[in-house]
Amino acid sequence: MNDKEVEASVVVEYQVRLAARKRKLGQMTRELELAKETPQTRSANSSERSIVISGTVHQTGMQKP
Repeated sequence: MNDKEVEASVVVEYQVRLAARKRKLGQMTRELELAKETPQTRSANSSERSIVISGTVHQTGMQKP
């Protein structure tokens, strides 16, 4: 490769990386806007703790005959 080909290759690489960063910035901006629009149910200085539990509910105890 000559110097111009190397330079062109570097420019293309930077353009690809820049485009990826612009997409990420757009995604983060949309997420931030959504977070601002979503109503909050608790105040920011609430001292209550919250726990999120997910998964399948398993019943124990009596079984049907």
